[in-house]
Amino acid sequence: MFMANFPWLTIIILFPIVASLLIPIIPDKDGKTVKWYALIIGLIDFAIITAAFCTGYDTNNPDLQLVESYAWVPQLDLNWSVGADG
Repeated sequence: MFMANFPWLTIIILFPIVASLLIPIIPDKDGKTVKWYALIIGLIDFAIITAAFCTGYDTNNPDLQLVESYAWVPQLDLNWSVGADG
């Protein structure tokens, strides 16, 4: 299944970080715009989390799931590795 190879955990981690980089450029005079923006980003991230665990997580499997591993800086042997523990 195509969704099994999707980088769910990387998206879950990086999406709010990238979205927060836009906060300084949001015009906000009364403070409400940024609050709504944060709420929407949080809800989108929650939807991504829900999709990840509904499509690719087996609650009966005690092993690491949704495992991703990428060579980040190969010259320094730095890797990005994430997984959900069952």
